[in-house]
Amino acid sequence: MSIKDDIAKYPVYVWEQRKLKTIPNLQTWSNNFQLHHFIKQNVRKTNKEFYERIEYLQKLILMPSKMHYDLHAMGEITFFKRYGVNKNDFLFNRKKWREGYYENT
Repeated sequence: MSIKDDIAKYPVYVWEQRKLKTIPNLQTWSNNFQLHHFIKQNVRKTNKEFYERIEYLQKLILMPSKMHYDLHAMGEITFFKRYGVNKNDFLFNRKKWREGYYENT
């Protein structure tokens, strides 16, 4: 799937003023931002059966490039201290899923 296909298929949000806000019709974005898949794209490619079970959780998040880098590089505590948000709200965690963390999403 292309990024355009993903934008058409999944809900899109922007991280703005420490909150996720819905973007109804994303077309373009600034070079200072990156579009992040909540569930990593390689899960869709390498484990299709599992992805089908969790696909309903997939969303795209437009976030500052630095935050996107930090999301993948930092631990949960450091990420929370810097951004004031739980890393698991931005990056799917299989262990948290098993614990029911995403049930009300």
